[in-house]
Amino acid sequence: MFLKFKRLLTIMMFVELGLLALLGILTTWWLPFVEVFLSFLCGALISRRYGLAARRLDTPESVFDATIGTIAAVLLMLPGMLTDLIGLILWFRPTRTLVGKRAVQWAQSHSNVAFGPQRVVPDGSGTIEAEVIDVRTMPDS
Repeated sequence: MFLKFKRLLTIMMFVELGLLALLGILTTWWLPFVEVFLSFLCGALISRRYGLAARRLDTPESVFDATIGTIAAVLLMLPGMLTDLIGLILWFRPTRTLVGKRAVQWAQSHSNVAFGPQRVVPDGSGTIEAEVIDVRTMPDS
């Protein structure tokens, strides 16, 4: 598995370098540098946005949405046109929603962890032992 991933990264590195060189040949020598700089800047801004929004993660969908958004930001920060394209595709809301739903379904089917509110069934005694850790009052919306 690791060897396949290493091969994929090596091939992707050469494809990225080839695309940047082709962009430089077809246009001017400085355009690939501008593309790398601007995509890094966009990725950093998107990463900052998801970092600040991490405080409001309350559902599995929002967690996966933030995770996919962060992956998109990292892909934008990596130099290269192919990673930028994949990052931009993942950054758009419909794509993030689709990938997030698939990720939640995959995680639910491949783990023993329950996502979202679950019904607790007592063991027959009729009581559930619990301790209140934090009580918050929610403002009416």
